Amino acid sequence: MKKVIFFIPIEHGKIGGAERRELRVFKELLKYENSELQFHAIITNRDNIESINIDLSREINENKITFLYDIKSYENKLLKKFKKVLFLFTKTKKMRLFSRKKNEKLILYFTVNPSIYSYFLPRISRIENYILFVADSSFEHTYSKKTLLGKYYRFKSLKNASLIITLSEEIKNQLIHCIPILKNKEINVYPGSFTDFSKINTNFNTKEYIYDFVLIGRWDFGKGHDLLFEALKLIASWDKHHLIGRIGIFGFGPREDYIKNEINKLRNYFKIDAYEITDPFSILSKTKFSLSLQKFNNYPSQVVLESLASGVKVIATNVGETKKFKLIELNMGYIIDYDKYSLAHQMIECIQNDHYYLDYNEKLRIHEIAKKEYSIEKIIYFMLKIIEKI
Repeated sequence: MKKVIFFIPIEHGKIGGAERRELRVFKELLKYENSELQFHAIITNRDNIESINIDLSREINENKITFLYDIKSYENKLLKKFKKVLFLFTKTKKMRLFSRKKNEKLILYFTVNPSIYSYFLPRISRIENYILFVADSSFEHTYSKKTLLGKYYRFKSLKNASLIITLSEEIKNQLIHCIPILKNKEINVYPGSFTDFSKINTNFNTKEYIYDFVLIGRWDFGKGHDLLFEALKLIASWDKHHLIGRIGIFGFGPREDYIKNEINKLRNYFKIDAYEITDPFSILSKTKFSLSLQKFNNYPSQVVLESLASGVKVIATNVGETKKFKLIELNMGYIIDYDKYSLAHQMIECIQNDHYYLDYNEKLRIHEIAKKEYSIEKIIYFMLKIIEKI
C-alpha cells in the first residue's frame, strides 16, 4: 500500500526555526519518493515561503505544496482563531487530503506542536493516522497557561496521535508529567538536529564584523530578551569606554512593542538593530558572538546550530539539555547561569580579550564539528523508520 505523508508546519502564522528545520527535512525526503512513498506539504500563507530562505519553487510548481489560507498578522487573536477554524472547514475539501485513491494510506505529520490544526484536520479529512511532533521546549509552562479549551484540544490531539515525536528527552518528560496517560503511548525522541550547510560561505572573513553580539529568535516570552536588556543596563553602568559595538536583536512576535521600547531606553549607550530577517546565515557571517538566552529547555536550538555552522561562538544559558552541545568541552562557546550578572560579565570578558575573537582556522574548526555532529542524514534515516511504523 502506498503511503502519502503530509508535512504540516503551521502552528504559528509565521515560520520560525522549528518550521524551517522540518521544511528542510521535507525537501530532502522528496529524494526518497517512490511508487510506495510520497510527500506533500501544507503551508499557511504563500508569503511564508519567502521567509524561510529555502528554495521550494520546484515543489510548488510540481504541486507538492498546498497553501491553506491567508491570515493577516495584525488581526486580533480571537479573529485569527475563528478564521483558522473557518478556513479548515471550507477550504480543505479542495486539498489533496480529500482525493485519496485505492490502496493509499494518508498520514498527517504535524511538525511543530499540538494545536487546533492537529485537533480539527484529522476529523475533517477523516484521516486516522497522524504523527504529532512536539517542539515546544517549555511545553509544561505553556500547557499550564492554556484555557480549558486550549488544554482540551492539545490533550485530544496527543492522545489520539498514531505516534508522537519530541525534540528532546526533556520535552518527553514534560509531556508525561502534564498528561500522565501518555506514559502508555509510543513517544520517539528526535535524534538531535541539523542545519542547512549549503547556505554557508566558508570563506570566513574575520575582518568584516558588523555585530559584536546577536540574539536571533521569536520575540516571545522565555526567549531571553528580558535577560539581555537587564544585562545591558548593568553593562551601561560599568562600561564607561563603550567597549561593546553594535548589537542585533532579530525576529518577530507578540513582544515587538516591549522590545522596541527597551531598545529605545538604551539608545544612548548601545547601537541596536531590531527587525525580522529571512536569512540568519547572512547575519551570523558578520557576527562575533551569538546569544542563546532561553529561560526554558534549549536543546536542540536551531539558532545555536546555525551559529556553530557559521563558525560563531555561542553564549548560552544553562537550561534543559544545553550541555549536550558540548560548547565548553569543544571550545565552541560559553555556558552561563540564567542571571543578568553572569551574562553581563561574559559579554564584557568576550569583548575585552583578544583571544576570544576567532580567526579563520578557528571558525573553520567549529564549522567542521557542527557539520559532523549535526547532519541531516541521521534525521532522514530516523523519519523513514518512523514512517515504516505506521
